[in-house]
Amino acid sequence: MAVHPGRRYPDAAGGVPGRARRRVRRAAAEPDPGDTQVRPRRPDRVQCEAHPVHDDQGQLQQIVVTFFDITERQRAVDSLKKSEALLNEMGRMARIGGWQLDLATGKQVWTEAVYLVHELDTTFEPNLDNAIGFYPPSAAPIVMQAVERAVNLGEPFDLEVEFVTAKGNRRWIHTIGRAVREHERIVALTGVFQDITARKVAEDELASYRDRLEVLVETRTQALNEQLARVREQEHLLIHQARLAAMGEMLGNIAHQWRQPLSALALVLGNLQDAERHQELTPQYLARKIADAHRLIDKMSTTISDFRDFFRPDKPPETFDLSQAVGAALTLMEASLKTHGIAVVTDFCEEARTRGRLNEYSQVILNLLSNAKDAILAHHPDGGQILVRVDRADDRARVRISDNGGGIAEAARERLFEPYFSTKPDGTGIGLYMSRMIIEKGMGGRLCACNRETGAEFTIATPLAPPEQ
Repeated sequence: MAVHPGRRYPDAAGGVPGRARRRVRRAAAEPDPGDTQVRPRRPDRVQCEAHPVHDDQGQLQQIVVTFFDITERQRAVDSLKKSEALLNEMGRMARIGGWQLDLATGKQVWTEAVYLVHELDTTFEPNLDNAIGFYPPSAAPIVMQAVERAVNLGEPFDLEVEFVTAKGNRRWIHTIGRAVREHERIVALTGVFQDITARKVAEDELASYRDRLEVLVETRTQALNEQLARVREQEHLLIHQARLAAMGEMLGNIAHQWRQPLSALALVLGNLQDAERHQELTPQYLARKIADAHRLIDKMSTTISDFRDFFRPDKPPETFDLSQAVGAALTLMEASLKTHGIAVVTDFCEEARTRGRLNEYSQVILNLLSNAKDAILAHHPDGGQILVRVDRADDRARVRISDNGGGIAEAARERLFEPYFSTKPDGTGIGLYMSRMIIEKGMGGRLCACNRETGAEFTIATPLAPPEQ
């Protein structure tokens, strides 16, 4: 637009004269109804430039005014300012900022957050020398060496070192730097600077907690080991006591087993004496009676062998049939049960094999048979009956021993397998405890008890042995 002398010119803020502006506004507010042409949007921001035009004599002839739409540019500037303000605020919150070192001048440029961490105002002019001065003697050489290698070799660095602010406060900082190149020449260093004091304090506290926890765990572990050693010692004592109790029970069974052959042996000796007195002791009669005596002695010797096998501690695990273990126990109990008028009924439904120590398993059977005998005699002095059944249940080999001895008192059922608990006046209270340990800990099985119609039933369930190849 050309402006001539004598006409109104743009005001100081730029733009069109006031009267022209009013005309433009009215035109914009009241468009021509017949004008269907799409007009461009009126700009939000306008930049005005005025250029005077003079004639040959230097007289002002006109002023050329140019208007520029700078809306988008101004929006970009405003957005950039907002982003910069946001970044500065985030830097202050996270205590992280950026820096750049100009190698030609040695001067540095810091963001606001870097000044904040240094506890300096933005009037401070940083350079390499005064920046290194904030590091204590333990950290300054490390930082300087990293900077020199970055300047000379282009190596980046990533350091966590101690730092002292302008107000003398000790901090920990994390600084990262890398070289800036122009035409393969390193001209500057740029990087990140962050206050990590809070993290370091947390790490130190965590390390302190960890050390205390390790001491506590070590103390507790030592206490648990000592307690475990006491428990093991107690278990060894219980095992020893259980073996002594079982040996006492076995000696009673041996006495019953030996009573009949000893009586028969005494009769053989009496017959020999009578034959000699009546002069009827012929070589043939003597040989026959000696043979009878040897059979009786062999039977007694077999009983001793069975007793020895029961208490051999070094027998290795083996695969055996449950009826084999039940038979071994019944052989040792046979005479005692007969003496007290107790009948034993066996029901071996099917073959059931398991794996473990046969002598220990038979010892459990022997203990259960002995308890059944005592329960029967306490309720039926004239005798009773024990039923022993062998079968399978799912993947378990099972033995069930039931009696007609009246059952287990309700108050005693929960404590039945506790050490030193017994329902017998003269009981040790370790037989059932040791039996459960043998079955559950030694063989991975289960020993439990319940009441039936006329008495108690004990069930031993152990894993079935894999079929033989």
